[in-house]
Amino acid sequence: MKHLKTIAVLLLGLALCSCKKQADVARETLQGKQIPVSVEEFLKTARQGQLDNLQLFLQTGIDVNTADANGETAFGLAVGAGQKEAADFLLRHGADLNHANHQGRTALMTNTINGKADAVEYLLKAGANDELQDRQGRTALFLSIRHKQPKITELLLRSGAALNLADKEGRTPLGIAPNIATVNALLKAGAKPGPEGIQGQPFLVWAVATGNLELVSRLLESGADPNTLANTPAGNAFVNTVGDGTVEFYLRKEKGVTPLMIAAGQGNLDMVKLLVKHGARKTAGTVETETRAVYIAATNKRTPVIQYLLGANGGQKFKIEISISRQRAVIYKEGEIYMKSPVSTGAKGFDTPKGQYVITDKHEQWISSIYKDAEMPFFMRLNFSPIGMHAGLLPGYPASHGCIRMPYDKAKELFGEIGIGTQVSIVD
Repeated sequence: MKHLKTIAVLLLGLALCSCKKQADVARETLQGKQIPVSVEEFLKTARQGQLDNLQLFLQTGIDVNTADANGETAFGLAVGAGQKEAADFLLRHGADLNHANHQGRTALMTNTINGKADAVEYLLKAGANDELQDRQGRTALFLSIRHKQPKITELLLRSGAALNLADKEGRTPLGIAPNIATVNALLKAGAKPGPEGIQGQPFLVWAVATGNLELVSRLLESGADPNTLANTPAGNAFVNTVGDGTVEFYLRKEKGVTPLMIAAGQGNLDMVKLLVKHGARKTAGTVETETRAVYIAATNKRTPVIQYLLGANGGQKFKIEISISRQRAVIYKEGEIYMKSPVSTGAKGFDTPKGQYVITDKHEQWISSIYKDAEMPFFMRLNFSPIGMHAGLLPGYPASHGCIRMPYDKAKELFGEIGIGTQVSIVD
């Protein structure tokens, strides 16, 4: 047993001497090439892809993962320089694929920022971890979007990159997506809508405002709340995106503005239908004035939207046309003339406004709250406004305060026949 221990000690000594000799030889060889044995030269050698010299550096005993003052390693520098053979060599000798520099960024992140798609592809194939986050909590995917590297974003998505990791400010890749194409790509890959948004608004609100049916559909199918509220008061950028003065008023002045209100105000019937299909509340109102989507649509004279939200769906049998110049109403039923009637529209200073309207509510006995308790039998209101059609005096010329007066018998008959949602056109 004693002899065996002696032999083991001798063998270990020989091995150490051999390693020491090998290290000395490698060091002397590098010096003979006028290459200082230093960390800086090791990293330079990796960046230049000099495989023979890399072998010698490692034989000197230098740590394959040694880093410079910025925390960059030989492997990271070799990959960034496109030296794949050198990178492969370093990996085989224990290089850390996911080493992070002093900013907490891996080679995958650094090459993403620098737009080096080939390097990113190499790293992904080698098994780089895309879920790692830098000191700001940003993943490679987040950085690819932030630094506008669409090709790399595509590579990362194709490789199954982590989609929903938020940075330290709570933003996800979806939250900083700069355009519809990127948003759609992220959603298609499985990204989930979060609390952050675009132009200061939740994703669904912003998507509705842009009129993007496909995006809104994706968001709703991904679980977005169809009754998500807009952040108000809204900023100029978002208000300009909406592009409607009536909706702008509510976005700047009120709380409780829903996507349905925005779509209704814009007159986007397909969007309105999509939102309602996914559970948007038609009866939801703004906080202060309790204004509903149908009221906003009515203010903007969005006839098909008003009809849909009222449940009429544009399928009424009747249509009414009122001519101010002729003081005449023509009522059509299924395209054929059903009734003609004289009318009296608004007098000077109380002009009846022209445009497209919808009968939004009916009252057999209505008393005006504006004009000294005036009686307005068979009142048929237009677009929730103070103006409507009703029975009244007809002197043969415009004489009302804006309403459309009709003979008593005509008003009574029409009141009984037409339904809520009937379209009314007021022309010259």
